[in-house]
Amino acid sequence: MQINLKCEDGGLGITSPHISRFAAYAASITTCLPTIINMLNIFKNEQIHVEDFYQIDINSINLLSNNSNQSDLKRLFQDYFLIIQRFYQCDVQFTIKQFLTTLVNEKRLQKFLSDVIYDQIQQNYFNKIKESDSDTSHLNPNDKSRLANIVTNIGEENCKWITCLPKFTAYEIPNNEYQSALLRRLYLIQPFIPNNVTCTCQGKPLIDPEGRHSTSCPIGGNVQRTSKNIENTLVYIANYSGCRTISQEKHNFTLSVGNENRLPDVTIFDAPGHPHNKLLIDVSVIQSFVGSKNATQNPSLPFNFYTKIIEDPDSSCREAHRRFNQKKSDYQQISNENGHHFLPFIMETNGYIHNSSKNLLKRLSEKAAILHSIPSDNLYKYFTTLLSVSLQRSISQAIINTSARLNVPFFNHFDFNQTYEDISTYNQNVFGNNDNLD
Repeated sequence: MQINLKCEDGGLGITSPHISRFAAYAASITTCLPTIINMLNIFKNEQIHVEDFYQIDINSINLLSNNSNQSDLKRLFQDYFLIIQRFYQCDVQFTIKQFLTTLVNEKRLQKFLSDVIYDQIQQNYFNKIKESDSDTSHLNPNDKSRLANIVTNIGEENCKWITCLPKFTAYEIPNNEYQSALLRRLYLIQPFIPNNVTCTCQGKPLIDPEGRHSTSCPIGGNVQRTSKNIENTLVYIANYSGCRTISQEKHNFTLSVGNENRLPDVTIFDAPGHPHNKLLIDVSVIQSFVGSKNATQNPSLPFNFYTKIIEDPDSSCREAHRRFNQKKSDYQQISNENGHHFLPFIMETNGYIHNSSKNLLKRLSEKAAILHSIPSDNLYKYFTTLLSVSLQRSISQAIINTSARLNVPFFNHFDFNQTYEDISTYNQNVFGNNDNLD
């Protein structure tokens, strides 16, 4: 079901035949009905008029085509009436008369009807997830994480890496990284992460086969590389917008005792809204929901976590907001003491960008629009897509690197025909019995 949701709703945007077939049939019959009636009247000597349809009670239609209690009109157009009945169950305004007098004039009737069905299915789907907030006792830790993964993928910026066309080199994602990102979005098992393997980081947690621990484990430098890639992308965006930048600039906090050696990730000069002061940026990539350090255990989610994010994708219960407040607490005062402006640039691993970070990108796009004579909306989409692709590539690389460190044979392209038994046999033959990550 998740893959049939629109990308901005946490899915993959693959249209369900269940949606398209009913909408297509209803739209085609509604549009062509006058012609169909004329042909029936000519070739079968019928006396049918469009107005005859208006009086039919949609609730009286049943599946028995040979039912003598039904009129000839109901039997003849039974399939059409049954489909309209489905729309009527979604909204009582969708009567036969409404279809034949008003909706028939809709320019893109099939898309309109598809959206009606989709909205109903989406609402039912999200309502079931919301019900889990009231009683989580029946959910195991993996199910709670799966639902949290679905809702934290909701948002337009979260799916830019899926919806963009690879017309620029910066938009391109290698096959193995793209496959890993798709599996992560659907919360499916990553290839070549074997079961029951413990990590040597603090607490020696069990490495989850979905790869969440791999994206936050301090071993191997994956966390630092992910943040650095986002930092480099932000530097490119600022420079493209006509701002001068310095990475890891020293001596910004000389007036704050004990903090003289602290370094911002990026210093932006002439930033929009801050023409006379430096804008100090601290880049953070945080897990979309808690529990990645030991992803096999029950995640401690905030109260009504699913419901709040479904109803408001920018809800304050998001991890990005917690990290934003933490960074403001750490840097805001010492930045003010030294005459600088400070902004935490926060992204979640599923792609969510904090509102303050989006506002910065919008201001940079407006400045770049003047410089390059390109509409600011187009530039904003370009900037967010660059960040989205960079983030997902970095996280996929973290998972693939962890797989390689687990003494698992690594290939340029995943072979989905291989089983854990095949990999286990290979490891025993090549590496011997090695259950732990060294």
